[in-house]
Amino acid sequence: MSLKNKFLFFLLLSSFSQLSFGNFVISKNVYQKMHFSSLYIEDGALIYNVDYKSIRSLVPQIEKLYDIKLKDRGEAHITVITPPEAQGWFTDHRGINYYISAMEIHQKYSSVIQDASFKIECLGSLKERANQVFYLVVSSPELIAIRKEILDELKRRAMFTGTKTNFNYKNYFPHITIGYIDSNIHSKPKNINTCSNIQNIKFLD
Repeated sequence: MSLKNKFLFFLLLSSFSQLSFGNFVISKNVYQKMHFSSLYIEDGALIYNVDYKSIRSLVPQIEKLYDIKLKDRGEAHITVITPPEAQGWFTDHRGINYYISAMEIHQKYSSVIQDASFKIECLGSLKERANQVFYLVVSSPELIAIRKEILDELKRRAMFTGTKTNFNYKNYFPHITIGYIDSNIHSKPKNINTCSNIQNIKFLD
């Protein structure tokens, strides 16, 4: 093989590698400690605040790879208690806020929740017709522990009223939404099974 052909082959191989294993790049600042945010408290949600600048840096990378345009929320977080869990949407049972108000939950965890750690597992996506959402699937035993604490208090209070709760602290798929074409998708779990081979993450200092 001539030197020219070897060079062309190397370029082709490099391009194929990027398309097949194309790693997305994100700053390690994504793991820096952030201040507590009460955003979405009106919906009963409890969130873990994440560095938006680091998450936003993934948007142009995704847009370039998929040739799409994404919208984002202008902030980044991991939802710890969802609005449906808080308010009891879509169930015949009372939500968490029937027993423990969103204000009380925020007051208790505002000083400690941002001390929790998390790990980015992969970049996932869901698609519904022309809409598509992208997110980072994460793991965090410490955030799950907070959900378990809330369940324990929920059970304690519900015991005095003779009612049942419908909060499953293990039914949890922590993630950080990056962006979407039209709107977010909540109908399917954003778990590690929604990640593909090409959507690995590289971290920069």
